[in-house]
Amino acid sequence: MNIAQCQLCGQQKKLLRHSHVIPKFMEKSIKDDLHRMKLKKNIEDPRPGIYIQKGFTVRDILCATCDNHILGRLEKYLSEFIDSPDYQNTIVKRSRRIIPGTLPSHRFNVDYTKFKLGILSIVWRAHLSNHYFHKEIDLGSFADILKDMILNQSAGDKNFFRISIFALTTDMEALKIVMQPFPVEVADFKYLLFLISGAMYFIETKYNPENTLFKTHLKEDGTLIIPVLNMELSKVFINAIFKREDGFELLLRI
Repeated sequence: MNIAQCQLCGQQKKLLRHSHVIPKFMEKSIKDDLHRMKLKKNIEDPRPGIYIQKGFTVRDILCATCDNHILGRLEKYLSEFIDSPDYQNTIVKRSRRIIPGTLPSHRFNVDYTKFKLGILSIVWRAHLSNHYFHKEIDLGSFADILKDMILNQSAGDKNFFRISIFALTTDMEALKIVMQPFPVEVADFKYLLFLISGAMYFIETKYNPENTLFKTHLKEDGTLIIPVLNMELSKVFINAIFKREDGFELLLRI
């Protein structure tokens, strides 16, 4: 352990050699029977890829208290939500039940502060990571704002970093992927996209009330509506992502 300033609490402490960016529980669905994931350029890459035992971590940024308690409590809440029968039965196990031409949505009630900070803590750690997998996540001056929100357990302004989640329905390998996250800027719309095990997490970095992606964003009263994209729309999203000029890296189970 290295003694230095913790990036979250700011105190001089022993820092952990490894802190996960994507929580381990989010990697479960893409690990094979030997608890491995495969790193590839993309699904259609003919090269065999590289097996790794664990997801990408950040070195020497957090003390044990911040990692295990402050961030750990947020991860625990997200884990309990994603592993809950309600989420598993309506989102994870929904795949062949979508009627063509429909766009069903499922409503959940969550703890607004814990859920929002849980997702934003992943974004914040991706920003701090020096691994190429997270190279496109640069929060700039927002990084310190997010840090203070997480440290003080404050969800901030309702229009600051709105979060929307869309679930995919597809026979493609996207349900077994953690994709390299990246920013999107189209006209006056700015947001980050994380694709983790069949769920697309959109995090708005510039508030725009006209952005329809955030029509179902997480509300202050804890209402979270997750639209489930049918097969056709899911493939449109996936194909658009795969055709990015800059390409991407991803973790997957194949």
